[in-house]
Amino acid sequence: TLGCKVNQGETAAMAHLFREAGYEVVDFSAAADVYVINTCAVTVQAEQKSRQTAHRAREQNEQALIVMAGCYPQVAQDRGELPDGIDLLVGSSDKPRIVELVERVRQASSPMVAVSRW
Repeated sequence: TLGCKVNQGETAAMAHLFREAGYEVVDFSAAADVYVINTCAVTVQAEQKSRQTAHRAREQNEQALIVMAGCYPQVAQDRGELPDGIDLLVGSSDKPRIVELVERVRQASSPMVAVSRW
């Protein structure tokens, strides 16, 4: 989780959704099949840290599904700057659907953008 206290609460809510769906939630430093990065885009540095965190996740497991959620995907899409190597971009208002979206990407085996307007 990067950014504000709202993101921390939303990360806890997303973790709960994943647990309810049968996923095991592990620490970010552990090997995982899916990495969800709840991002921030308040500053240029926050955006950079979001991208670096996604890159670190990819290094931990090249086969993992990499998900960026929150403010950064929202801002990046508005600017037409969709990052490479990300399997799923989830906008701020789409976070409640994250498990469904992850399942769709896993079944389709192709990247997806789910960023609704604020």
